[in-house]
Amino acid sequence: MKEYIHPSLESMRGDSNARCIDFFAGYAEDLPPPLNGELLKIAEKLFIAHKRARLGALFKVGRVAVEQTIKDCFPDESPDGWRKAIEEQAGFEFALSNVPASAALIRLIGPSSVEVTLTKTENRILKGMSTISDDLLANGNEISESPIDEACFDVFSSDPLTCVCTELELHAFNDKVLTQFVAATGKLNFGMPLLRKMSAQAHKRVKYLPAYGKTSGADRRFEKMFYDKSVNRAHVSASLFPAHISLLTFPCSHFPVCLPPLRRKSIRPCSPFVRMT
Repeated sequence: MKEYIHPSLESMRGDSNARCIDFFAGYAEDLPPPLNGELLKIAEKLFIAHKRARLGALFKVGRVAVEQTIKDCFPDESPDGWRKAIEEQAGFEFALSNVPASAALIRLIGPSSVEVTLTKTENRILKGMSTISDDLLANGNEISESPIDEACFDVFSSDPLTCVCTELELHAFNDKVLTQFVAATGKLNFGMPLLRKMSAQAHKRVKYLPAYGKTSGADRRFEKMFYDKSVNRAHVSASLFPAHISLLTFPCSHFPVCLPPLRRKSIRPCSPFVRMT
């Protein structure tokens, strides 16, 4: 039997009908070890997660979902580099997840006499109020069981599996999680499917939480903390900050209480996340 020879990498660039298996095999041949092995591992994981055979179909998958799939392969590395490298080599870009292709949009195209009932998700998408969960699911993507980046857990000085973390560490962790998602999606409204998986991952990794007022650490829930903080951050406008203050991440949870009256000439930052310039 004649040996199958896949098309050249250059000929597949920008070809939506090119087979993914040929593209990744050709790309891997151009890479030295161990990068070639890493790429083939990513390719296998992408197919298992998204079942796309052609490049045109693969690049309809949302960018956030692709980066999450890459992160599942290499939890300790940023997925951004591999995602950009694959895009550059293929001549395509993965879809922006905050502009999902919704079945609701298709269902609205038809005779005006036909009565159409939209789901809550479809209504949110049509109104431009979709959650991150909506965007992922509308693109046919699964929500990862470990959506929080490994780097977010670096804030804990002691092993949170065996030691009670401090309130400051918990505050910093929650801020890093929100920073991760707003940087990737431009959104803070997680949606319940994503919020539940974030919470489950956080509780699995951070076993012991400090008490807060009359609430014991065992009774505190990441699901509520993530939700409350996202709502709080969503109402904070960067335009409210004086020009001589720069934010390293989101402002502290006491905003705007932490800011002094406008008449004062000097401002003392109340958290390590506000830096004087």
